[in-house]
Amino acid sequence: MEKDRESSGQISIDFLIGISLFLLTLVFLVQFIPTVFVSFGSESIDLSSVAYRTSVILVEDPGCWNNSATLRTESDWENHVDRTTRVGLAIDKDHPNILNLSKIEAFSNTTALNDSMLINCTTLYRIIGGNRITYNFNITIAYLNGTVIVARGDKLPQSGDAARIERLVLVKQNYPFRGYDADTLSGNTTRSSALFNVTSTYALNNTLYFNLTNFNITGTDPRYNATYIGNSTSGNSVSGNWTHLDHPDNGTANLTSYTDCANSTDCFTQFTTSSVPINTTVNITDRTDELLVTINNTSWSELFVNTSIDSEVYVEIEFINISIASSGNNPYPGSYTSSYYRLIPARVVVEVW
Repeated sequence: MEKDRESSGQISIDFLIGISLFLLTLVFLVQFIPTVFVSFGSESIDLSSVAYRTSVILVEDPGCWNNSATLRTESDWENHVDRTTRVGLAIDKDHPNILNLSKIEAFSNTTALNDSMLINCTTLYRIIGGNRITYNFNITIAYLNGTVIVARGDKLPQSGDAARIERLVLVKQNYPFRGYDADTLSGNTTRSSALFNVTSTYALNNTLYFNLTNFNITGTDPRYNATYIGNSTSGNSVSGNWTHLDHPDNGTANLTSYTDCANSTDCFTQFTTSSVPINTTVNITDRTDELLVTINNTSWSELFVNTSIDSEVYVEIEFINISIASSGNNPYPGSYTSSYYRLIPARVVVEVW
């Protein structure tokens, strides 16, 4: 009997059952234990996704508002903030990361676009169990030199989970310039200077913008030479009260020149002089080069502070080796208005907690 008990297979079956139960339990624990800690590790991942999603909406989408008249959504939400459904800052869907300055200005208007509306229009919230939970945020847009264009939201807390997304963008700034065909300008043909007459009231209260293109080049080394302002048609002569814009009392006169550009949309090469003489030479190498001259109204007020102003005042833009078509003067503004722009690098920072 003792021998039969020792040779039985009862012990082996118990062992197999036991080890099987142990392995099943182990597999269950391996599958179950990680899920216990998911709620503790998901928050930072969620914050990062929210910050990224918000940055995409802001810099890659132009936004939209509901047009009840056409039953369509339109992208110019900055003109209809009260009906905005999505806040985006891109100029359009085809040009992500290029921001519209008008949209940025509307974004900065906390009265028209309060924080509650901004949260709704950028989906800075989540729904959990039927309850709405909003995120705290800080959104800052600044030029690369550190100048802040707009900052919205709260100050980032000293402690706690937070996510930060930074995007490099370009901000499009439009400049309204009055356009002139340089090949048909009137002025002093001997001195190759174009003469423009402006009403004194307009000159004293507005910045003057000149865009000249299609130059009639007549010699080697063609270039813009200088700009003068005065109160007669004599054009930089002793008999007229003419002053070169390097006069210390003329306030600020700005010169911006775009060169080697076939059309306005290609004009991104420029230099600017500010609060210094506006007689910096600008080379004109091709008929299609574009010269943009800006004269601040402060130049006029300082110039004529002790002199009576006629009903019209004058601007003279002088060239070298560029022909002026005829004698006389040209009315300001010009025959057409062009919209020129600069793309300025900036940084968008989205922080969520």
